[in-house]
Amino acid sequence: MVFIRHGLRYRTGRVNEDDTRLGVQIPSQPTVGALRDAAARCTGCDLYKNATQTVFGEGPERARVMLVGEQPGDAEDLAGHPFVGPAGRLLDRCLVEAGIDRKQTY
Repeated sequence: MVFIRHGLRYRTGRVNEDDTRLGVQIPSQPTVGALRDAAARCTGCDLYKNATQTVFGEGPERARVMLVGEQPGDAEDLAGHPFVGPAGRLLDRCLVEAGIDRKQTY
């Protein structure tokens, strides 16, 4: 199943790869690379309108720890990388204190 944003609720359903009614195309083979490409073309909500680029996850695909942010800030949007702004610096300090190598997180 694929989660599709629909208003403020989420519903599950299948999306045809060519179905652009929702402004999003989910690849039939959802690899990380294919999802990254789909996210770069996504117009399913208004976030794309003011963004300079998509900020997708980074790190090992099978990492034991996944970091999920609310949405990219200005620094992330400009750099194209997650957690590089002020919150990212705080996150880095917290990860060091917790003994977690950020390079081993996704």
